[in-house]
Parts: sequence; structure tokens; C-alpha cells
Amino acid sequence: MPGKPKVERICKICGEKFLTYAAWIRRGRGKCCSRKCADRWHSFRLKGRPIDEETRRKISKAKTGIKRPPFSLEWRYRLGQSNPPPQLLEYQCEWCGLIFRKRKCGKIKERQRHFCCDAHRSKWRTEHYSGEGNPMYGVSMGGELHHGWKGGVSFEPYSPDFNEILKNEIRLRDNFTCRICGFYGKSVHHIDYNKLNNDPKNLITLCRSCHGKTNYKRDYWIEFFTPE
Repeated sequence: MPGKPKVERICKICGEKFLTYAAWIRRGRGKCCSRKCADRWHSFRLKGRPIDEETRRKISKAKTGIKRPPFSLEWRYRLGQSNPPPQLLEYQCEWCGLIFRKRKCGKIKERQRHFCCDAHRSKWRTEHYSGEGNPMYGVSMGGELHHGWKGGVSFEPYSPDFNEILKNEIRLRDNFTCRICGFYGKSVHHIDYNKLNNDPKNLITLCRSCHGKTNYKRDYWIEFFTPE
């Protein structure tokens, strides 16, 4: 709080005079002149008496070093019996054919493949799932085969009236705020998905993420944006 006057106080622990802000005093602070005295003051309030240096050294010494004696041989034997070693099984690497042992993890599947290292796993996947080895190699999922195909409406041209001047008017009207999430947005969306209907009532502002969501379930979004 630079520039504000300070008030003179007397430390609760050592009795020395010090300066502090009046706002701190109103908040219940400004009782001690230093951090060391403040720690003693909190210790006195919580435990009823301040902790001296000798007591602090004893507490520090008690908390360091070995907390308990080491386990005896009998206890080590009991712990070993209660926690048996993990079951190791032999596998053959699918890439190099090396026989190695690995810990059993869960249920073993009949067609499960095993590899001696991650590098061989990556090489095997590259050989079997890239290029012609990929089951989807040469299969095109665009156009009419795409699950979001709407008959090619996205290739229809916009009206000449749908220009930057109109878009900026809609953005300023909505204060550059997305109508779905409430965050910043500058994409202008047609409510009825008709690119030729440029009525301001049919245009709203969306963010880039929410604008992408409106490409799916169009009937739902038309009902969502249409006022009752």
C-alpha cells in the first residue's frame, strides 16, 4: 500500500515498536514486528504457550532420522509370504522372435500379440497397418460416403448481400458474443441454413467451435435458435 500512512504499534512478543498499515490492523493483522515474532504469537494462541528454541530443536530432532526400527527377519519372511512374487510368463516377440519373460497382466487373449520392446511394436504396426496393409487403404470417406453428407449444400454459393458489412452489423448487434457458449465469437450463422436468406433475424453470431457443432443435427439447432 504505497503512499498510505502507517501506524505505530508495539510487538506482542518482544515489545519493540514498529510501523504497520491501519488497514492491516482492521483485518486483525499487524500484531508482531517480524515473521519470527508472528510464529511465536500464533504458537502462543494455538497451544497456550510460546515454543522456545530448545523445544524447537527437540521437535526437529525427533522428526528426523529413522521413524521405526527395521523389520526383523521373521517379519520379512511373513511379508514375503503375504505378498508372493509376480507370475512371469514366457512370450515370443512378433517382430524378432525373441523369447522373453513378462509379468502377467489381466486376462490373456488368444489373439493377443506380444513384443519385447516398444520399438518392435511400432515397426510391426507400421508394416501391417500402413499403406496397402491398412484395411481402409484406398477407401474414400468423403462426399456421399461421409456420415454428414447433406446433398452438397455446402457448395452452394452465398448471396452477394452476405458481405463483410452485413456480418459486422450482426457481430456488433450481438456484441461479438457467441449465442451458445457466451464467449467471444465472430462467425455469422444462418439459422435456417438458407444461404440466400440474409434477414438480420435469421443471422446470429457464433464462435468457431460452436459454429462447427451446428453442422450436425440441423433440425435441433433450428428449433434451438427459433424463438417461441
